[in-house]
Amino acid sequence: MVARITVQFFTGLEKYAKSNSRTESVEIADNVRVEWLMDYYGFPKGVVGVIVVNNVLSDVHTVLGDGDVVTFYPIFGGG
Repeated sequence: MVARITVQFFTGLEKYAKSNSRTESVEIADNVRVEWLMDYYGFPKGVVGVIVVNNVLSDVHTVLGDGDVVTFYPIFGGG
């Protein structure tokens, strides 16, 4: 089964989007994990600091389904 999800990229991560945009839709196999999506976009290790799925703090093991909204935020630093 195929699922359509929305992916959002913030603070520089949009350069990994296939459309070079902050928001895009993508079709995925139903029940794949965020980890697969991160590989799909080619995020280097340590670039993504926060993952939110449907407005809930999530991680790479979160299973995705049709209609989900996934948001990637970079590592935040400061001091």
